[in-house]
Amino acid sequence: MVDDLFEGSNKFSESLYFHSLGRDKEAIERIKEACQCYNRALDNMKDDEKLKQVSEFLRRSLAVYDGLKGGKQILNLPTKLVYISSNMGKYTILPWNSDPCDEEFRGDEFTDSDGQLAIGHDQQRLFTSWRRPVEALGGEPLMSNEGAEHLYQDRLQDCSVVASLLSIVHWERRTGKRIVANRLYPTTGEVPVVAPNGRYMVKLFVNGTDRKVVIDDYLPFSETGERLFVSSSSSAFPVLWPALMEKAYMKVMGGYDFTGSHAARDTFAFTGWIPEYIYLKGHLEVYNDSRDKLWDRLYCGWKQGHLLVCVGTGNLSREESKAIDLVPNHDYTVIDMKVTETGQRILLVNNPWRDNDEPEEASPIKEYPHTTLERKDVGDGTFWIDYNSVCLWFQSIYLNWNPDLFPCRETTHFLWSRDAFKTSQKAKTLLACPQYTITNDHDEECLVRLLLSKHCSDRDDHVGFISMTLYESTVRVLTPDEKPLFVRGPSMNTSYHTLRFSMPPKTTYVIVVTATDLIPETPLSLRFTLNVYSALPIQLTKAEDELKHKTSLKGEWTQTSGGGSWSHSTYGVNPQFKLILPRPTGRLKLLLTSETNHPINIQLFWSKGKQVRGYSQKSVLCTSGKYRVSNCVANCRTLDEGEYTAVVSMFDQNAYGPFELHAFGSSPVELQPIVPETAGLFSRSVQYGWEGSNRVEISIGVKHDCMVQVHLQTITTTPGVEPSIQGMRRPSSYRPHLRISVFDGPNLISSAGFSDAIHGVFLDRVKLRANRSYSAVVERMEAGFGSFRLFFYSPTPVEFEQTPIS
Repeated sequence: MVDDLFEGSNKFSESLYFHSLGRDKEAIERIKEACQCYNRALDNMKDDEKLKQVSEFLRRSLAVYDGLKGGKQILNLPTKLVYISSNMGKYTILPWNSDPCDEEFRGDEFTDSDGQLAIGHDQQRLFTSWRRPVEALGGEPLMSNEGAEHLYQDRLQDCSVVASLLSIVHWERRTGKRIVANRLYPTTGEVPVVAPNGRYMVKLFVNGTDRKVVIDDYLPFSETGERLFVSSSSSAFPVLWPALMEKAYMKVMGGYDFTGSHAARDTFAFTGWIPEYIYLKGHLEVYNDSRDKLWDRLYCGWKQGHLLVCVGTGNLSREESKAIDLVPNHDYTVIDMKVTETGQRILLVNNPWRDNDEPEEASPIKEYPHTTLERKDVGDGTFWIDYNSVCLWFQSIYLNWNPDLFPCRETTHFLWSRDAFKTSQKAKTLLACPQYTITNDHDEECLVRLLLSKHCSDRDDHVGFISMTLYESTVRVLTPDEKPLFVRGPSMNTSYHTLRFSMPPKTTYVIVVTATDLIPETPLSLRFTLNVYSALPIQLTKAEDELKHKTSLKGEWTQTSGGGSWSHSTYGVNPQFKLILPRPTGRLKLLLTSETNHPINIQLFWSKGKQVRGYSQKSVLCTSGKYRVSNCVANCRTLDEGEYTAVVSMFDQNAYGPFELHAFGSSPVELQPIVPETAGLFSRSVQYGWEGSNRVEISIGVKHDCMVQVHLQTITTTPGVEPSIQGMRRPSSYRPHLRISVFDGPNLISSAGFSDAIHGVFLDRVKLRANRSYSAVVERMEAGFGSFRLFFYSPTPVEFEQTPIS
């Protein structure tokens, strides 16, 4: 019966895990086995209360079986993500579905089927064998807190874990309450108890939920007397539960070859208390009012019993470490905080590491003498230290807040693909960032704390810096400056991010998750959990688009389409798009993004969806304004149905790179790339100088009948100016009014009026017949100097009967 209950619980969770992966065939097999296990357990069950409990397990399993056989989705997407995140590298750690029965801890001696955990390289030379607690601890194991206040780190590199456990022990002694009583099984509900069969189940909050970590009670033993697990320096109290909590956490982290974490993260896993990381360097090491505000917040939480505190050092040279007697890159436990009669703010800090050969006997903690000393050692690795010295000497403060401070809680789990992650990082747009709305519908202000946790599949699973920003908006935010900023959190490379603020009455904000410095090894998708803790009920929903209809196209500025800004004559060769509105729209928004470092811009023209040859302000319907790097937005209101032309450009000519154009509308909207009107045509050009005249005649001809487009452009003759697109040179500061005409003998067949437009003068659809001589006449309104260039685009090459002037 013992194994049936244990296996039934495991098979049930495994079934949901396989279902989350889309492997329903295996899920059905597992849930069938779970039902069989519970049926066998019921046959041997005598206790009525236990019969009721196991019957409920069976009913739940049968419901899952029926759903899977019927092809139903048993889990919603957020819950699936929690199950998918059970894969943590070496081990699969499944969510905690129900508390175990007492019978699961009886029977034959249990050995973990996952095998014993890996031992670190530095510990291998000390390791002898795996021993049961009586041998490993040197006495009958205790599950009480007696002696636990003297926990120490010996040869295992997990100072953050020991500091975390010490902070929990001292909080329990200070408040008379227990945190771990319902997180380590078997338990009486008041205190954990020794499992007769050596099987323990530890509830750890990892990857967005409480998870069940199954371990046996074998501990790594060294005959040298050095400890390879956390233990008490008081030999009279061989306390076991900290070593079990540590072993469970080491299993989640992949083994005893653990390379370190930080105390807030570890305490979060052990207790579920809300973590907060405060980086002191560069912020509080120099005195300012923020230091006083931080102390007031910490001291208030400490006195009320709602706060666990640890501190950590950073890199220290050997000389610095010796001078201030602190271990570099090491976590310490804060045991007490107080204000002396003289107003001095002090903390009682404990170093969990013992570097002597034998664990030293505990020394009684003395009262801090009211002197001006910044630090006073009181033995057993414990010392009083002035708060200002903490801000100066330590790099970090690790906090964990009691979630009971917030009676209301909302949770969601979400997926962020690597491609979307990269897009948001490179283009500096929020379009691909996860966004949620948070609403306070009450008539009073509400205290809120956000906790964003990244699911880790490996103990070293870092992808970059994560942050959260709140905007004053009720809809999704496209760019960082589109909506008013409410509060911006710092970017942190930890697995979690917290943000605290107070929401005014009747307000809504949008939470935007952002990331920077993505590492190349980032997995295909990232999974996150967002928890909202609040004093009043708060609504948390996925943020919706402001405009419901949207479309997008990708493109690229190339050697032939990098026309530069509207001030260049080549503006018309930039990528252009036909924007189609099947019916009138009250609102249109265009977003242009690019990962290049060149300033970009978007203009929407009234051009009936045809190619824009050059910039004309009177034809512009809306614009993104000044050129800016990474992204820009153009907003339009009340547009009639029809076709329009959008032109995207970089500020500089001949600048290349990819881009993406997004269109959002209150009614349907469509984008189509406009093929350049000269695409697929032969291009010939000829350059002439005016030489003091106002008229130049050029003989042209074709070998086959065709339609020709003619483009006349004034160019500069300044030496050293580089040619730009299609051989054009930069426009001169003075542009004469020009006209181009084509004659067939004395007959005019096409002509354009005089114009000084920066993009030049065009003649469209000039019909030329084969083997005839035509005259292209270029005129200006007054005689002068300088030069011009004629471009001819046609299905068959245009030939010049005279040698052009270079």
